This record gives sequence, C-alpha cells and structure tokens, in this order.
Amino acid sequence: MDAPRTFGPPRQATFHDIPYEKRWDYLKDIIVKAFLGDATSCPLTFPKLSEFMKKHHGFDASPTQYRYRLCQWNIRKNTKKVVKTAAITALGKRNRVGGSTSDVKIRQGGSMMPMDSKQVKRFINDSIRHHSVPSLIPGIVSQWNLPYIAYRASLGRQDDQSSPFTCNPPTPQYLQINSPEASAGQASDMSPGVALVRRKTMLDRSSLLLQGRREELLSGCNVNDRRTLADWLHDYWMYCFVTAKFWGTGPQEWTAAMVSQLTLGSVTNGTPQNSRSPSARIFGQSPSGSRLVEAPRPTQLCHWAIHHKDTVLYESLPSSPRVEQESFDPGDQSSWTAWTHSQRSQSYQNSIHEAFIHNRFSTTTPEEVPIACEVVSEVILTSDMPLALDSLAFAIMAGNIELISKTLSEMRHSAKTWTLDFTGIYPYHLAASFLDGGRTCCLMLHELTVELQNYHYPIALNNVDSNEHTVLDCLMISVLRSHTNLSPAEVSTSFVRCTRFPGEEKDICGRWDANSPELRQLYKSGQAKIPDYWKHNFCHSSIQAVCHSMMAIFLLSSRPNINTVSGLFRRRCTSCGLEMKLGPLHTLVAVAFHLAENGKSGETLFGALACLVCLLVLGADPAQVADLSVLDIFSSPDEEVCRHRSMTALELADQVPRAVSEGWGASSKLGWRCFLMVLRHTTPSSQQHEQFMKVSFESNLCDRFYSDEDRDETSNESDSSSLHDEWGECPLFEAHDLIGLPRVNQNLGVLWATIQTELLTYRKINVDDADISDYFQLSSLLRWLEGGSDTFETPLLTNGMMKAHTPCGWFQGLESSFAVTASDVCSEYFMNMDIWSRASFIEEMIIE
Repeated sequence: MDAPRTFGPPRQATFHDIPYEKRWDYLKDIIVKAFLGDATSCPLTFPKLSEFMKKHHGFDASPTQYRYRLCQWNIRKNTKKVVKTAAITALGKRNRVGGSTSDVKIRQGGSMMPMDSKQVKRFINDSIRHHSVPSLIPGIVSQWNLPYIAYRASLGRQDDQSSPFTCNPPTPQYLQINSPEASAGQASDMSPGVALVRRKTMLDRSSLLLQGRREELLSGCNVNDRRTLADWLHDYWMYCFVTAKFWGTGPQEWTAAMVSQLTLGSVTNGTPQNSRSPSARIFGQSPSGSRLVEAPRPTQLCHWAIHHKDTVLYESLPSSPRVEQESFDPGDQSSWTAWTHSQRSQSYQNSIHEAFIHNRFSTTTPEEVPIACEVVSEVILTSDMPLALDSLAFAIMAGNIELISKTLSEMRHSAKTWTLDFTGIYPYHLAASFLDGGRTCCLMLHELTVELQNYHYPIALNNVDSNEHTVLDCLMISVLRSHTNLSPAEVSTSFVRCTRFPGEEKDICGRWDANSPELRQLYKSGQAKIPDYWKHNFCHSSIQAVCHSMMAIFLLSSRPNINTVSGLFRRRCTSCGLEMKLGPLHTLVAVAFHLAENGKSGETLFGALACLVCLLVLGADPAQVADLSVLDIFSSPDEEVCRHRSMTALELADQVPRAVSEGWGASSKLGWRCFLMVLRHTTPSSQQHEQFMKVSFESNLCDRFYSDEDRDETSNESDSSSLHDEWGECPLFEAHDLIGLPRVNQNLGVLWATIQTELLTYRKINVDDADISDYFQLSSLLRWLEGGSDTFETPLLTNGMMKAHTPCGWFQGLESSFAVTASDVCSEYFMNMDIWSRASFIEEMIIE
C-alpha cells in the first residue's frame, strides 16, 4: 500500500501554540480527509488515523477520541440508507447519457465528498435481490384517461408550487449531483453503476404504478420520462376503450395505427415524440412549429336514444353463414360486420392483456418506457380479478352492455363464486358518470342493477362511494358538468383538488365520446376540461337519460333509500364546525338554481322540473329536513356566525335571493316558478288541508281519488287519461305494496305522465328550434299550478294525444308496468325523433 499522503499544511504548521481542545477545530479538515480518503489514498481506520496524525501533524489523540469527534462532526464512512436512497432517487431522475455514480457528492463536515460507489452498488444489488412486486390494484389501467399535456393541466396546484409535480421533496441539500456535461470522462453509454441505478428506479416506478400511486410515480420522473410514461399509458387506455366500445363488431384486433386513424384522423398516435418535439408538446405547437389551431368543436345538436319493443312477427329465412370481414375502414363504421359466434367467444380481458405484452397499442417501444415493463406484464398475467375489474370498467365507460354481461360471467367462472367485490371501480357510480343519453340511455344502469344483484353486490348496499356520493349524486354531477360552468370544487368538497369532473370524456347527450377526434384534439392542445362553449342547455336527451336512470335505480325491489343524504354541496359552518348535508330534493334545488344561474342562455329548467316530479313519484320525501345555511348554498358564507337551521327543500328554494333570480332569463324564471309551485303543492303544510298534489305512503290515493260520480263520468270519456278497473283500484297496486311505490293523487300523476310523453316524443332538430315542444306548455302549467285554471290546458291533454295512464302517472306496456316507449304513451304518432343519423334504437327497459 502506498504511504498515506500528508494532508493540510506543512509539518511545521501543527498549531502547537494553540490549546489542545481548540486544535481539533483547526485540524478538522485534515482529520476528515485522512479518515475518508480521496482519489489518491485509502481511508484510514481509527488506529491508523491516530498514528497518521501523530506522525505527520504532531497531534496525539487516541482512536476512541477520534471516534467521538468524528461522530460529533457527523462524519461516517458508511453512508446512511436514507442518504443512499435519496442519491439513487436523484440519479434516477437524471436519466442522461454519460452519467455516473461518481457524479454524486455528499456533504461530510463542511466539504462535499464523493459518495462511495461500492457502497451504492452493494445497496442497489441488495435492494433488487429483495425487491417484492406488489399486487395489482383494481382500476389502475382505467385511470390513465388523459395524455400527459392534458393531465398536467388537470392538476390543481398550490400558490407556492412552481409545478403540480412537487409532492416529492427536492434533492436534499446534503447531496450534490453534477450533470454529465460537467462530469469528466463522459461516455456514450451508461456506466455499470448508473445502469444499476436505472434498473432499481424502473422497478420502484413499476411498483408505484401497480399500487396506483400516480402522482408519486410521475413526480419521481424527469419531464421527458414523465411525458413518455403518461402518454404510453394513455395510449393503452385509448386502445382498451376503443376495443371495448366496438367489441362484437368490426376489427377483432386493433393496432396503434388503427386506433389513431379512428380517433385522430391524420394525427399521429402514440407518444408524441415521434412527430413532435418536447417543446412543441408543451406549448401546443405543430411539427412545423406553428401554433395549433383551436380544437374542432362538436355539433350543438344532440343525438338521442329511442326505446322500442320488437312487436313485429315475421318468419325468419335461412341466411348464408356469416363471413369474417377481412378489411375495415375506420372512417365508415356502418360497413363493419358483426362478429361470428366463434369470434364472440373470445375474452376481452385476454385481448387487452396480450395487447400490453406485445405493445400493440403504441408506437413507443417498451425500451423507451421508464418502467420495468416485463415486471408489470408478469403481474398483470397473474392478476385475473383486478384486470377483470378494469375490463368491466372499460365496458361501462364504453357503453357496451353485451360486454358487461360477458365480463361478469367470465369473472364468476374465474373466481368460482357468485360473491364478487366491485368496490375497486364502483360500477354503479361509474355508469352514472358515463351516462350516454345518445346511445344507451338508462340501459347501462339497469343492466348493472339487475346483474350485480346476482353477484351479491346490490345497489341498495353499495349506494355510496369513497367520495360519499350516492349514485343519484353522480347523475346530478353529470347534469352540472354538462350544462353549467361550475367547477368541481363548487359541487363537492371531494373534488377540491380537481379541475375536471369524472366522465367528461363522454357527453351526456351523445355529441362526443372518448374516441371522438374533437375531444382527442382538445386534449392534445393541452386542455383537460370541456370548454364552456361546447355545452348547451339541459336537453331532452339528457333529461330522459337521467329520469330513466332514476327509474332503473329506485323501481327495484332491492332499491337503495331514495332519501339518503347527498354528498354534494356540503358545507361546514365556520363558527360551530357543523357539516351541513343536503337531502336529495335539497340537492336538486341547488342543481336547479345553478342551471339558471350558471347554465347556458335560454335554460328553461324543464329538466329540473322533470327530475323533481320523477323523484317525487319514486318516493323522495318533500318533508325531509336538513340543517342548512342559505348563504353557504347560494352565495358566500357569513364567517363566525351560525346561520344554519333545519329546512325543507321548499324552504331552501324560497330563500333564493330575489336579486339573483331577477337576473335570470325569462324562460328560467318561468321554469323556476313551476319548480317552486310543484314543491309547494307536495310539501306538507299545516295551513293546507287538501293539497293540490300529495305524496302519501299510507292512504291509497290512487284507489280513492275519484268519487263514484267522477268515476262514472270519466268512464264515459273515450279520451280519458286515467286507467283503473271497475273497482277503482290502481293497476299498480302490487308495486305500491311490494316496492313501496308512493301513492300520489291524479294532479301529480297527470304532470308526470305529460312529462314522460314529452321526453319520449320530442327533440330539438335544429339549433333555432324550441327546447320544449308546443305540446307541453310551461305557461299553461304555471297557470294551473297557481290556480288560474282547473286543468293543465296543454295540447298533450286537451287534444287527447296521450294513452290512458294510471292515476299515479305511469303507463303500462306489454312487458313492463312502467313503460318507456313512445308507442305505449301516444294515442297517435306525432314524435319528431325518427332521424336515423342521430337516433339510436335500443331495447325498452323492462322493470318487473
């Protein structure tokens, strides 16, 4: 071994003239460097250090004294685990060619000393050897619904944050890491030490991905790795969505190019580095460097779903065997053929797993992705149930009802049990968030409520999610996100860090979907939230989907409690700390208020009125009280003063400031007055002995509404809008008794019947058309509600355009007691919805 080098000043500068205790401070740098060693000498043990200092610097101290002093100075040869972990994390972010573990220096005493590379390598090798791969958390795949540039824009940040990705602490001050440009001996390839660091970093990131720790995962990446990873995972999300949406028709095996052609047209799919520079992606530039133009807008004209029943009898003729289609035109979905029976037997879950293994979904190669892809693939391969839950989530988001049923069946056979846990994805809430009034209407929720009950996951026991939102809340969120400019934080305290609502990828009235080019272009331009100018009024397609979904939820024998407190618009008193929770009708009052105050120009509030009547006939209690503060709901809270009190939904609505409502448009004012009057007539009052509209769970108003004279008179009218047998008994007496359907009087029943007919027969065809048909007149409704007329004088009733209905407002079809088809409600054909390019003909919702 070479003789130790003499550190510090010449031998004669031994500080003999300074007291012994003070000489420690003067000799500190010499002692530390001799103890730790450097590029020209080895580190010394404590006995060797004692000899060295005595021989070369005339300082006599025992090994024990050196041990004590170095400990006091926080000098150690063995780097602490936390320091090595921090160094590896920092090196992992600096994924640059020519990097080395020697780039890392640690503060030792007052100097920055190189970190021991051997210690780091041993630590990393030991970590890799003992690395345990976590299990896959359900819902991981289905959460990557945004490309990086849009996801970054979606993150709320604190005022003191320079970036939304600052949840991880910065590199500690005791570490100094030189960039490769500043390092000597730059190499074209990574050094073995950096390769080990890279491997451990990728394993750690894979674990974070599998555990669903998305923000922590992305915060631990540099900006290039972050973008590559997020865009690659979003490519997979889009592949899974498109495959689920068109499962059963068209291509059996999608590729990245096919998904790109379908969803982007000429824009390149995959991680954008293949066509656009990082700076272009950040600033929204095209490959040529010019600014991207505004994303194309979707049409303002709705699509709609028409429920129908197959009543035509015909003799089927033998057909030729179905032939597999060899080529597909992504731009012409009408040319796609349905799959053969053998093709339908394939597993969607296996399909998306194989796509992940073979990277069929992206033009970015696995080698470019900053995670251990092979580890993730192995975990997915052995995680049947979590991947099955993701498969179910994609089937729900894509609106493929057939795939939902197939996936549930496969899950049951795989788990070999009928008892399955779906809380990882909250399927009912997911379906309400991705409500599609243009294609599936209520059938998604209806399918889930029926099917999942068989899997011991009834909606009655799973009505509240982790955000404390009910399924009804999610329907209201879908209304607010689609038809107002409210921010998520204004709607729910659970959304305080969110800038976008769940389900924004799908328009509630069918104008865009997650695979729509308009939406993908919007996200690529760096926007994460649907622009306000894309939205329009609470339209009939939306209203029908929401009301029919309420029926799917609350007409079940195992339905949830319709009066469960809402998780929306909760506020906490700044004085006493009380959390103020609304009932469902209180929440609807707030929704109606915001539709008028923060909705689109020309809002009629017919949708809010329809939802109110629907909830009332389904059992919502207008007498339910909640402890609320009007200021907290409709304006700014009054700090340090308790102003909350118990009130009904009517009392809350009556407290809307007149100065606010006077600023609404004429159509909103009219709709709000009708909304208030219905609440007023249905809310019990000591001053009102005989209510105009009454909801009762005790007296059978449906049976006894008519006197004998009225019944004889009505039975002679051929155009009667009430249906009952010769005993005056409501045809739905079983529903009243078995599922607790409220017994309401004829006035509320007539209003509900006319609302259903309006929704099943009218849509706004052109932009300038009226939002409500001429057959349903809000002005006539208000006159009737205010006592200006004896009956609701609207053409649907005065012209005998409706078939007979029960006194409580329900129509009866051939297979359902609660018919939802136009043929069951219309006495003649007058609907204007048979426009093939905008209509989807779907099955009726059969509620038994």
